[in-house]
Amino acid sequence: MKGEIMLKFSRYAGIDMGNKTIKIVQLEKYKNKIRIKNILSIPNRSQNPFYSKEALSENLNAVFDLIKDHLRKQKITIGIPNDRVLYKKIELPKMRPGELKQAILWEKRELLAQLEGEYVVDYEVIETHANSYEILMAASLKGEVMEYVNIAEKFGLALEAIDIYPLSIARVFKSSFAEHNLVVVDIGASRTEITLFDCGKVDFTYSVPIGGNAMTKLIAKFLSLDEFDAESIKINPGNYQSEVKECLAPLIHHLTLQIIRCIKHFQQRKGEEVKTAVFTGGGGKLLGLRDYFFNETRIEVLLADEIDFPYIEIDPILKSAFDKMEFSCALGYALRGAF
Repeated sequence: MKGEIMLKFSRYAGIDMGNKTIKIVQLEKYKNKIRIKNILSIPNRSQNPFYSKEALSENLNAVFDLIKDHLRKQKITIGIPNDRVLYKKIELPKMRPGELKQAILWEKRELLAQLEGEYVVDYEVIETHANSYEILMAASLKGEVMEYVNIAEKFGLALEAIDIYPLSIARVFKSSFAEHNLVVVDIGASRTEITLFDCGKVDFTYSVPIGGNAMTKLIAKFLSLDEFDAESIKINPGNYQSEVKECLAPLIHHLTLQIIRCIKHFQQRKGEEVKTAVFTGGGGKLLGLRDYFFNETRIEVLLADEIDFPYIEIDPILKSAFDKMEFSCALGYALRGAF
């Protein structure tokens, strides 16, 4: 219309393929402003979506069919589950761009030679020092990667990138913890991701096969309930607080030991303390977990929903629905395109 200035927005979407639900965050970017415009949470139709090509294909087809109309004309980043990726962190001396590319090529060949099966390898320079580069390499089965690409194309969606978990979660939290070391504990339905950060940079990540589903099963068995009712009590214990704490105590203890082992590994290598732990994911809200971890470690504990994201605006109609604990990973994937 004459006299109007048309604002050109870039639109991005991040998809977090969880074993229980698929989370989607949609962003708009105008100049340097980023706003969350929409969020979606869709039940995962497959009981075991990531351990066979057939199940993965079935699940991706179902998901993309549901969301295709929401994601037209958006640049989409989707994440591969962390336990389906192999990582290697390397350090290379400072060199010219062409030489660096060639050096990384040799590192990729060396990594592929150590793996059985057909893999694809990608990398990101996570830190540039005066005399060296820190590089995170990631390898995933080629067949699984191509399944994401082919099914997205089938539904006419613009797949901008296939991303990895530690870089996603780094985009969300690194600006808030750029000056000290951090552990992020992301408790999902079937596993917990433990990621250590060295002043905002990914140091290493570790996947533990413990998650919210295991907690629900324990509550169901302890209280002689079906899993639907047990899930409700896990989320809102009400009058069952003491019973929930009692039945989950061994699992919380085991999970805490796994986190402590990762922290000690970081401290032994770096000679530095971890100052803060951030709990995220649906399981991060578990009754008693925060207090138990603090009592065992004396490390400051924050929940993701207590952290401000100063560079991100949230559409006013979404503020009450946007749960940082649930959507932090999908947000990180969406931010890959926006940054």
